[in-house]
Amino acid sequence: MGALKTTGWWVLTGSVWVILFPVTAVIGWTFMIVGGLVPVFGVINLGLYLLGWDPHLLMLGTVHLNAWLGVPITIAVGAALFACGWLAWKLTTNIHQFLLAIKPQHNPHFPELQ
Repeated sequence: MGALKTTGWWVLTGSVWVILFPVTAVIGWTFMIVGGLVPVFGVINLGLYLLGWDPHLLMLGTVHLNAWLGVPITIAVGAALFACGWLAWKLTTNIHQFLLAIKPQHNPHFPELQ
């Protein structure tokens, strides 16, 4: 029974490392980075608008957003993206902690499975 439990843990862990961890880790970091950059671009767009140049950086489909309206929208979108990224990263770390918690203990009868 110990060998089956150990083998099952290795299969589960391998599947999680190949499929789930790359997805949640990449989504987490990407959303956090983009969530930090979106408000910066909103402020840059407002600054360029105040200098007299409207570069049309903020588009919602085919509609150009006003520079003054764009800043609160980009802050809200950036906060939402960052929160989603943080949650994805917390999911990654929680899954890792769960896998460590269910890891079978050392079994001297099957050292090759450790």
